[in-house]
Amino acid sequence: GIGARVVAVCPTSEEFAAVAAYVRSTDATRRMRVVGIGRVENDTLLDIFLAKRGHIIRQCSGPAAQADASGGFDGMRMERWLFHGPGTPSEAAAGEHPLPQGGDPLQCIIEEGFQPLLAGSRTGAVYGAGTYFARDSAYSDGYARRGADGTSSIIMARVILGKYAVGRAGMIQPPLIPGQGSRHFHSLVNSVECPTIFVVQDGACAYPAYVITYKHGGRGSKAAAATPSPQSNLVTKGGRILEADLERLLGPPPANPVAARAPKTADSPPTLSMAGVGGGGSSGGGSSA
Repeated sequence: GIGARVVAVCPTSEEFAAVAAYVRSTDATRRMRVVGIGRVENDTLLDIFLAKRGHIIRQCSGPAAQADASGGFDGMRMERWLFHGPGTPSEAAAGEHPLPQGGDPLQCIIEEGFQPLLAGSRTGAVYGAGTYFARDSAYSDGYARRGADGTSSIIMARVILGKYAVGRAGMIQPPLIPGQGSRHFHSLVNSVECPTIFVVQDGACAYPAYVITYKHGGRGSKAAAATPSPQSNLVTKGGRILEADLERLLGPPPANPVAARAPKTADSPPTLSMAGVGGGGSSGGGSSA
């Protein structure tokens, strides 16, 4: 969209340390060494995501929705930080991210968002058609954008999943929710009990929040001691902030601005707390995730 940009996150900031720690916590191989993080700032996409998020929350919070087996809206299950491998420009021609000649799939996602209807597959959309996301950064590494300098890049996205069902090859939309008339599930997964692969068929359900650049080899060094930085524009638009998002990422903002400038100690590293996080990859194939 117009005005979309990627802002480099300071390597000594809390934001960098928290995001890098989250990437490492979902890398069972311990081979991904984060060397750069770019925060995507795209007001157009953010507005679209916020509107869709609100709509899904309302759908999952009504009396009829709360009466079914999955209950009402559960923010720890139904909204997550997930990873997506955008692939490289050369792969676009093969159908992974159909683009005009010379197009860069990563840049197109940053500017225009995810395009589920255009998503192809190198390995088969085994859980249905749409854009694929992974719980684990190590899984998305298999679909990363590879740079000539030896770096790789994946996207860390904020995804509103709503109510999900197990997907199958050939599904072009999620199945109907039992007992709710013509209302469909919002997304597809590889397992309802412990999902590691997620499929959305509406690009408005995902916001490409960060571009993670990393190299392979060894466990990498620990993140430098972080000094708190002002709350970023990651989820800010005209003073609006996604509910609890920055708290999940950096912890609650300190009540004392002076104390906020005190450096964090090694005993209190920044954390990114999200449900469903864990080591280990996942089995099965799928579109770029």
